[in-house]
Amino acid sequence: WPPLAQSEQRPLPALLQQLGQLERAPLEELAAGQQQQLGVLTFWLAQHSVFHQRRLQAANLALLQPLTLDTLANLPPMTRRELQSGEDELFCEPPPSHQPVTETRTSGSSGESVVVLRTQISHLFWLAYGMRDHLWWRRDFSGKLAIIRANLSQERISLNSWGPPASLLTTTGPGH
Repeated sequence: WPPLAQSEQRPLPALLQQLGQLERAPLEELAAGQQQQLGVLTFWLAQHSVFHQRRLQAANLALLQPLTLDTLANLPPMTRRELQSGEDELFCEPPPSHQPVTETRTSGSSGESVVVLRTQISHLFWLAYGMRDHLWWRRDFSGKLAIIRANLSQERISLNSWGPPASLLTTTGPGH
């Protein structure tokens, strides 16, 4: 949720349109969609992730009982240390429709990086949220975009475009 059209040739514009419609949806509709997705996610993790099975049990939550928006409050947020130390048990095979999986990691500015696996679907949402940020701020895509990132080399990098997600949908000015 929001539902993704699996046959969609251009999934990013379709997802952006859906998210645009959802931002004005009634609160009850949003809560129902979140509740449905939370149930599906909880069920998957309870079946496939030892790490999440332990977290649910530690919070006295039933493994095969879907979390609700109310019972979710009983599950403490994951800590950075848990992410760093639970790597082998944390990751589980995602649904086939979410494949492929790629690895990304933080810069390790705190002394130890965090490794994150992301699926094709989570990457699509990351692109959509990034594009929504550009649209909400009404950025002029023909202008220059400058980004400071800690995990890149010390050299200045100049590109012909802003890069994804904007460059996937429109012509942009240069990026630095």
